[in-house]
Amino acid sequence: MAPEENAGSELLLQSFKRRFLAARALRSFPWQSLEAKLRDSSDSELLWDILQKHPVCVKHTPSVKYARCFLSVLIKKHEAVHTEPLDELYEALVETLMAKESTQGHRSYLLNLLNPGGGVTLSKSTAIISHGITVLVTWDATLYLAEWAIKNPAAFTDR
Repeated sequence: MAPEENAGSELLLQSFKRRFLAARALRSFPWQSLEAKLRDSSDSELLWDILQKHPVCVKHTPSVKYARCFLSVLIKKHEAVHTEPLDELYEALVETLMAKESTQGHRSYLLNLLNPGGGVTLSKSTAIISHGITVLVTWDATLYLAEWAIKNPAAFTDR
């Protein structure tokens, strides 16, 4: 793979990982770019890389329901380009179909992909719904505050 193609694949991979860990709406993923890469490349290395768990995901997994939906769309996109089936995609889907749904889900916002500790993970419980559904929303102000806190650790010393 040419260096510029490799850089493009790496950016696409990081975009997928950031969105997945933050449990972003599936429509926000760069699906068209993924399909174009899959059409241009006969190997499925990019899909394999997308399936690899980020260190944050191992510790703080998104909800099982979200993972199922994500894998279903990923499989549809893969099948749409008529490439060789990737068994690992189907194995990952089967694993999530067999997984027990938890009342806990996590959203991780990575501020620096190279430093897994350079982000914020929010734990969300779907069992504690009160006063409407706003408790399940991550407000932009929360993310801005988290970024500021990471840049200004002295403000939180001894607190």
